[in-house]
Amino acid sequence: MPRILFALALAVSLAAPAAAQSKLVPADSAEVANHQVTEAELARVAAIVQRMDRVYQSDPRAFAGLEWRMDGPMTLDSIGARFESKPAMRAELERGGMTGREFVVPLFALVNARADAEEDPSRLGAARAANVRFAESRRGEIGRLFIILRTVGQEN
Repeated sequence: MPRILFALALAVSLAAPAAAQSKLVPADSAEVANHQVTEAELARVAAIVQRMDRVYQSDPRAFAGLEWRMDGPMTLDSIGARFESKPAMRAELERGGMTGREFVVPLFALVNARADAEEDPSRLGAARAANVRFAESRRGEIGRLFIILRTVGQEN
């Protein structure tokens, strides 16, 4: 995929989690800001997303309506519970050994990293600065994960 198309697809795929994150309650926003994504965590999230893609290929409606946004204040627990309420999603989370909350926290931290990439690193906390470096080093992989998430959650 040409770089410009990939960048456009990535920007569109990050829009929903970024909008959702802006409505997180302050304590959860702080948790995300202080969460440093690890290699192991990204590997677990990636494995779940890749399995979601395989399920989607055989049943395009399996994750339909998987939604980041909610009316009113949002919490990581409420978003995680929403993900777990979809049987196909719950099955993939269980296979991956993660709760819905554990799944969305690193994703939100990676969305932050994308926005933080334009900031002066000295103004970021340690976790946010580390996430920017981490996300930059895995840009293609992370971009593909968000594109898959956007694709599998679309209404068909």
